Amino acid sequence: MLQSRVSHRAWATHRFGIQRPGEIGPEARSPQGELAPMPLTLSYDLRTNNANHRNYIRSMLERFAWRRLGGSVFRYSGRTIHGVVEEDWLNDVVPSLMFFRSYTIQHRIEIRFFTLDANSVSRLDHSDPNALFGRAPFAGAQLRFRTPTNDQSSRQRIRDFVDAAIAAT
Repeated sequence: MLQSRVSHRAWATHRFGIQRPGEIGPEARSPQGELAPMPLTLSYDLRTNNANHRNYIRSMLERFAWRRLGGSVFRYSGRTIHGVVEEDWLNDVVPSLMFFRSYTIQHRIEIRFFTLDANSVSRLDHSDPNALFGRAPFAGAQLRFRTPTNDQSSRQRIRDFVDAAIAAT
């Protein structure tokens, strides 16, 4: 028997007004009216009875500039780099996803579902020293964090994590 199910992505799109690919809404424009990066949307469901795990993950994501939309749905809309809003995959998105993955494995947290909805391009071009675009990946000490709603995730532990990943190669 076939069961009809609304996907979590469709629910989040309806519930939080997340733009569909190709739509240009107010959040897709910079204050100057220029097109800004399309936001990334992350949603997940974890099986754990420990609220500290949920709070820690939330705090960590917020440090990497993810904004909580509700529950376990987050949006990354980039950050201002040299006066322009850009997505910084190498210093925000990738490390936060690595940390999420590692944390759930270390603490034996079951991921019931995980969705990363992205309609974007991340670019780094340093081929012309006079026209640098994007930022090179940072080591832990150079990462710039935002202040989360709760201070549970330690800045130093996140920096150490990034540095340990670098050292492991």
